[in-house]
Amino acid sequence: MKFLFLVALLILLPLEKSQASFCIAHRGVHYQHVENSLLSVREAHLLQIDGVEIDIRHTLDGTPILMHDKNLKRTATSRPGKECELKTPVSEQFWFSIKESCLLKDGQEIPTLEEALIELQNKSTLVFIEFKDEPNLLSYQLFNQYLVDQTWRWRFISFKKKILGQISSMGRYLPNLSEIKMLHVDPLYFKPRTSYGINIR
Repeated sequence: MKFLFLVALLILLPLEKSQASFCIAHRGVHYQHVENSLLSVREAHLLQIDGVEIDIRHTLDGTPILMHDKNLKRTATSRPGKECELKTPVSEQFWFSIKESCLLKDGQEIPTLEEALIELQNKSTLVFIEFKDEPNLLSYQLFNQYLVDQTWRWRFISFKKKILGQISSMGRYLPNLSEIKMLHVDPLYFKPRTSYGINIR
């Protein structure tokens, strides 16, 4: 599944009809930094990579953070003198508890979606935001606030068409969202998809 997802991201058709390929840093550039960290995102821009992909999950209180897995075990660790709930799902923990007790394994803070959006503002890098769970009102507010300019740079990704459908519906109330292209990734259907305006191979 991971292989198909990587190929789908790395070989994309742009908005134009002509075919082109782009290099996308999957979960950021993480050969030196932990994936989905601010430094891994920043590195993609510094290396002039075409784009960067990040994963979003929501905590129990609804805070969207950058995290691929359901729990923190693989990429995080406990702060000195604290005990991070590494095996407990992100969706079952409050953000203040994670922030107080946990760090990424390279010592960085676990970033929130807002911090990542601030980091990615005013850059030329394409940005692919994958939803690992359903966005909430705070997510929509952040997107509407920070994705005002250069909406052509942003893409929303999900393996679930239901999630993309929800975002599409919200575009009626938040105009900036309606300009963001969406990408449905289906590991069992490895052919071009055009449902949401972008083809993948």
